[in-house]
Amino acid sequence: MGLLIEALVVLLTGIPFSSTQTLEDANICMFLSTSILVITIVTVGVVLLRRRRMGRRMPRTPYTLAATMAYLYAAKFVDGLAGLSTLGTKARNQEIVKVGRDKEFGFGWIVGSDGKKRVGVDEEELEGDYKVSHLALWKR
Repeated sequence: MGLLIEALVVLLTGIPFSSTQTLEDANICMFLSTSILVITIVTVGVVLLRRRRMGRRMPRTPYTLAATMAYLYAAKFVDGLAGLSTLGTKARNQEIVKVGRDKEFGFGWIVGSDGKKRVGVDEEELEGDYKVSHLALWKR
């Protein structure tokens, strides 16, 4: 879409008919500009509909370190990473790869190492999928 919008900027300059261009050039620019605008509007509509229908929304968007840490807090896989801060970069990276090998991670309801149930990221088997009901989205 970004490339189409960049092309739209160039094509819009060719729409006003002037004596230095042919009528065919102006018509082609107008047709292509209209087509790009229609594609853009349809794409925006599809994105808005898909976002509304998605059931798996994170309660907090992980844009900050604090929001990311909230998803990882008391996760079981974090216990396997204990003591890695004392290792060098290369040894730490090798250990992280070894700890994560043959494990699957997921987002959903977890029971943390503190025994409390919360939404987060942890090794599979999760307690359940996290889904937001459409009713809850309308109340926001």
